Amino acid sequence: MDVKFSKNYVENSTLAINVKEFLNLVMIRINFFLQKVMDVYPNKVHLVVNELDSTISYNENSIMMELSDDSLIKKYPNLISLFSHSILEHFGLLKLTTIPDDEIEITVETYLKTALYYQYTLAKSLLSIMNHSSAVKFFQGIIDDEIKKERDPKKYLNKLADMNPESEKFQERCRSHDVIEFTINEGRQGVKVLKCKWYEVMKELDDPIMSYAVACHYDFEATKSMSPNFILTRPKTLMMGDDYCDFCYHDTQIVNHVKHPSEEFWKDLK
Repeated sequence: MDVKFSKNYVENSTLAINVKEFLNLVMIRINFFLQKVMDVYPNKVHLVVNELDSTISYNENSIMMELSDDSLIKKYPNLISLFSHSILEHFGLLKLTTIPDDEIEITVETYLKTALYYQYTLAKSLLSIMNHSSAVKFFQGIIDDEIKKERDPKKYLNKLADMNPESEKFQERCRSHDVIEFTINEGRQGVKVLKCKWYEVMKELDDPIMSYAVACHYDFEATKSMSPNFILTRPKTLMMGDDYCDFCYHDTQIVNHVKHPSEEFWKDLK
């Protein structure tokens, strides 16, 4: 078995982002969220919007986004103000009257707080129409549907090893994890995550189950988007109070039976 320890976590790591592209993506995702709520709870979507609205009052001087005419969020300009205000505040750009075209350099921590907290705000707004466990399940379903919507068979990978270059690029860009990577065979490989900046950011909210839904649940459907033959198993996460995250990827083209490595395997993986 091949094993490699990668110490990539850097406390004050930074990355460059395009603010305009980021804001547009946020608005697209909020619109998708609202549409899903509307589809299932057409008579209650106003309660979710009111819950979001109560977070911040509408600022007529806020930067407005260019959105398609059929965007549901256009019916709620206060929400556009709410989220654009919050994001620009996180980025230290609140005093701007126009969104910069150039990339800006920010800390990865700032990026994650911005990217994850707005999703957490969306997820929490569901508590206005359902209990906590139902809100978690519903929000996870929205994440799954969004990933499936963007799935592109032309980008499917042929084998698990093809994941590695992209993983290395991600780690180099974000410097956000300490991990032990391993390959058992061509059909099974994985990662033991020892330190994770996603977890460090979300633990401040003291809501591990909803934080898991926002920051961790994504990985399962994202794995299938790399190939319908790939399956992720991961019973442990830092987010849920475990000592590590135990990612194991299985290629069903090669393995006949998907079985997660034993607890002894993970304990011995050092």
